[in-house]
Amino acid sequence: MNQRTHIACTWAGPLFVLFFVLGLFIAGDIPPPSPSLTPQQIAAIFKEHTTSIQIGLLIVLACQGLYAIFCAELTVQMRRIEGEHSPLAFAQLGLAVLAILLAIVPMMFQLAATFRINERSDFTFQLLSDLTWLPFIGAWFTVVPQWAVTGIAILQDTREQPIFPRWSGYANLWFAVLSLPSTGLYFLKVGPFAWDGMLAFWLAGGAFFGWAIIMTVVMLKAIRQQYSSP
Repeated sequence: MNQRTHIACTWAGPLFVLFFVLGLFIAGDIPPPSPSLTPQQIAAIFKEHTTSIQIGLLIVLACQGLYAIFCAELTVQMRRIEGEHSPLAFAQLGLAVLAILLAIVPMMFQLAATFRINERSDFTFQLLSDLTWLPFIGAWFTVVPQWAVTGIAILQDTREQPIFPRWSGYANLWFAVLSLPSTGLYFLKVGPFAWDGMLAFWLAGGAFFGWAIIMTVVMLKAIRQQYSSP
């Protein structure tokens, strides 16, 4: 495989971030509707913004393949660290696939709410909203172990010129820790731990996109070093 292919796969990460944020913005999901809203208020949001929700979420769904491509390239680079037998690299890839499903399936619930917009009760809209945001924002149980195994693999690289800098290994572990406060959304409807709150949404979301940007930078550097070596 040539260098251009590796670079293209790495740039799939920033493109994923761009389209993911764009889609959520168009759908009106930054931040998501408060979990404390009444069924009538939730229903009104879906009915007033049906088209923008549908367009935005289709963009969110369409860009998920870019995340898979990015994480596949990360797997390749991690295998350079671990060698032929690479459990952490393959664990990272498997967890990335699960993370994609935890974006696709919840967004499908939200799209389902717009499909029969005039045939559903207000309580059904609220239920579909809950089924969207509880797993989507609270999906730390895929990304946290994904970043943890990535960080561990990076820190295990003891060669004189490691594939990734050691600071990126620690960054992966810190990003994993920063996602844990989103656990509170399963118990609270208001405050920083609610799914639209500072800790559950903004901090965890910032960790996710910060991770993608940092890993893009170090992966591009690793690829350049790989092909510049004699």
